[in-house]
Amino acid sequence: MDPITIERVLQEFDPAGLVDLDAGAGKLRISTVVMDIELVFIMEQAGHPVRLTQIERIPSVCCGGCSG
Repeated sequence: MDPITIERVLQEFDPAGLVDLDAGAGKLRISTVVMDIELVFIMEQAGHPVRLTQIERIPSVCCGGCSG
């Protein structure tokens, strides 16, 4: 996987989107406000197609302290 390319494409839809590769778990972590179906499209555009069922949303732990 190429996190840099994925992040570049993601940021066309969500300028604050971030991508990180958890090498230990072999999972891609994506922080974004886009909907799951949009994320499927974004991943396809970045050359890494995924199925909707492969996306696992987890709740944000943002405290809001940085105004993000």
